[in-house]
Amino acid sequence: MTAGIILLMVVSGLIRYVHDSRSSHAATALATMVSTTATVRRVGAGERQIPSEELVVGDIVTLSVGDTVPADCKLLESRDLRIARGRSLAKACPCARMLPPCSPPATGTPR
Repeated sequence: MTAGIILLMVVSGLIRYVHDSRSSHAATALATMVSTTATVRRVGAGERQIPSEELVVGDIVTLSVGDTVPADCKLLESRDLRIARGRSLAKACPCARMLPPCSPPATGTPR
């Protein structure tokens, strides 16, 4: 009886290990197939698509419907902005967001 239970536990653990290993490999393969890009306006370069990893401070990111925000950023302008915060706050529906007034940067401040 005890040997049968131990055998079932070993077989169950082996099956779980194989299943987890295969799903991990599948997730890694999917992650390499997906590339996250951002539409960026840079001074002198115009608007173009670049990989999100190449974003730098000062880039102006243009977002469209369905886009994922590629990095921390400040909103310069918005029109009918809706944010789906389901991942972070467990809310199912998108929330309307208003752009607060932004004061111009003070002159002579270090960057």
